[in-house]
Amino acid sequence: MDTLATQPGKSITAACRGWSETKATYRLLEQDISWDTLLKPHWDSTLARAAEHNTVLCLQDTTELDFNGRKAEGLGKLNYDARRGMYLHPTLMVTPERLPLGITDAWMWARDGQQPKESDRWLEGYQRLSELKQQLPDTRLVYVGDREADLFTLYQEQAAAPHVDYLIRGKHNRKLADDRKLKEAVAAEPVLGKRLINPIFPR
Repeated sequence: MDTLATQPGKSITAACRGWSETKATYRLLEQDISWDTLLKPHWDSTLARAAEHNTVLCLQDTTELDFNGRKAEGLGKLNYDARRGMYLHPTLMVTPERLPLGITDAWMWARDGQQPKESDRWLEGYQRLSELKQQLPDTRLVYVGDREADLFTLYQEQAAAPHVDYLIRGKHNRKLADDRKLKEAVAAEPVLGKRLINPIFPR
């Protein structure tokens, strides 16, 4: 495993030092080990690091795992039918000072026509954090999601189990309890601060 980890871009035969390591690697890969079992030690280490901080941001988003042209089972279409692979929706824990602590959860699926409702990944991500909060009683967890996470079911979940805070980029101009709309209410609030974000490539 150490040999492969130091050269992840190489083939097994190129990365291994001789036939004995190559044979051992194939024996390892033939074992029926699930990906979540493989990641569990990393998840446990992430929680241990998170316990050392007062506040931890739990960032969620979806990325593509593109295996186009490779022989593998269980793949589905990506954004185009011709592209094959899987989707991964991890939860990355970082401190407000931008120190990465590690991955603590992941939702992986292939679009094969039988997958569950994809928006559920955002709700399930919050539910997993609520469960982890029991192991982190002294750490404030803040769920962070983009516009896809602006789901009413997620807000219902948070109201029923308010153990985790959230910061979600708004997509819907929702009606508030005082009959105002969300954008109107936010625009009426005083500006608390401004930050200039410099582009990587100047125009």
